[in-house]
Amino acid sequence: MAGLALLAGAAYLAYRFQWRAIAAIAPLCCGLMFFSVAGQSTASLVTPLVLGTAGGLTFRKGAGLKTYLVATTLVLAATMTGNYYYMLIEKKTDMLEISRSEMASVMEQNEAPADLRESILGDFDRHRETIKGVIPFIFFLNALAMSSLAYLGMKVFFLRYTSGPRSAGLEFFRLNDFTITALISGLAVFLLVDSSRYWHVYSVGLNLLLFSAVFYCIQAVGVIKFMIIKKGLPLFLLPAGFLVLAILGIQALVFTLILLTGFGTLDFWADFRKLGGNSNIRSEQQ
Repeated sequence: MAGLALLAGAAYLAYRFQWRAIAAIAPLCCGLMFFSVAGQSTASLVTPLVLGTAGGLTFRKGAGLKTYLVATTLVLAATMTGNYYYMLIEKKTDMLEISRSEMASVMEQNEAPADLRESILGDFDRHRETIKGVIPFIFFLNALAMSSLAYLGMKVFFLRYTSGPRSAGLEFFRLNDFTITALISGLAVFLLVDSSRYWHVYSVGLNLLLFSAVFYCIQAVGVIKFMIIKKGLPLFLLPAGFLVLAILGIQALVFTLILLTGFGTLDFWADFRKLGGNSNIRSEQQ
């Protein structure tokens, strides 16, 4: 409830006072990050403030889903990753080890079979180094999920109770043309760098590749939604399709997401929606 109150308060202040609200909210965020003793609670308090502030400005300016989602996801992912390494290096607290202990405790409380517990925890231990390498991407996915849910909630409120400019939705989501360099750079590092010798460089490239791939996957979903609207088809077809994939299993879902990433990357050259070079400006005015 405290998080929802902070989210709503920050969104209202940002919508009402626009950039002036940042003068009050930014010092509060910095104070929470640098002067709180509990790092985990710090991150959880900063998150709704960032989401609310960005959301209020987005709907006041009609900036569009792309601007909001990319900005909030990257800022929150950086904040959470920084908090993780701060706890690890300065406080000597490994949040990954704490997560493993909590997972084992939950399985024990639910009386999971011993062989299942050993299998899951064994897999976790075997892939521990890989998991550590993609910690930024794990926080990126968490930030993306929270940003998306917050956007949907604020969209319902602002469209119903305010008369500001309409914010462009998923159907106009199109990354800046320079984003393709991040995808190509990450892919090059992933393919060419020896992970056993240059693990840290490899990890940076892998996370960069995964970040970019997810955004291009979202762009592909935006293209599909655009086509559905253009053809006059019911919008429920989009979530229904993902529901069917989830029922078919993780393999089908992962395979489809890889295809969508390629499709979203192809949109960089093909421009299926014919939005042109100024697509962001034009789409946000619709």
